[in-house]
Amino acid sequence: MTHRPMPVAAALLASVLLGGCTLGGSEADDDPTGAAPGPGEGQTQEIGETVDVLLAAAGTESVDLSGELPVVATRPASSSYGDFEVDLNGVAVQEELMTVVFTLRVLRVSDSIFSVNDVFDDGTTREGDENGVTAYSTDGVYVLDPAEATRHLVAYDSEGTCVCAVALNSGGGLEEGGSKTFSSTFSAPPESTTTVDVVIPSVGAFTGVTLER
Repeated sequence: MTHRPMPVAAALLASVLLGGCTLGGSEADDDPTGAAPGPGEGQTQEIGETVDVLLAAAGTESVDLSGELPVVATRPASSSYGDFEVDLNGVAVQEELMTVVFTLRVLRVSDSIFSVNDVFDDGTTREGDENGVTAYSTDGVYVLDPAEATRHLVAYDSEGTCVCAVALNSGGGLEEGGSKTFSSTFSAPPESTTTVDVVIPSVGAFTGVTLER
């Protein structure tokens, strides 16, 4: 997995929040991707501390989590690289941060390899991107809080770096049957929010997802 480290130190936490998850103040737009399955359609696993497991999957350490990640729901999708499906593993809230963890699994490869590249990217080139080319990341993922009529965009730290999975093809792409786990981090919703909708580019919306706190 290729991820930016989870910001757990207080100074870095403040930096992330200052760098900013952008919050929309108006009601969320309708999901253009069509109907979304509810969380009950996944095969949720009973595991120990769900938040700890999800944050371990979102970290940079080489942690063997085979068979340990929960699955809230699964959605099929396709791109020019082939067919795939995405498991939403969960949404973990710790202090002032909220982290979405999801796993891509390749079902069919169009060419010799499945390139993740821009599948989850927001398509925006930002200042600091090498040679003006977007460093592909999972910054296209966003979270809707229906109770607060708010949209949470991925956080960026004070250096303008996405607090999410970056350089998505750093391992050279995926073969058929291959899988990879990714994460995106946001500012957390208020305690009163218990469920959110997670929208993943190329995949669609996972609705009514319970927050793990």
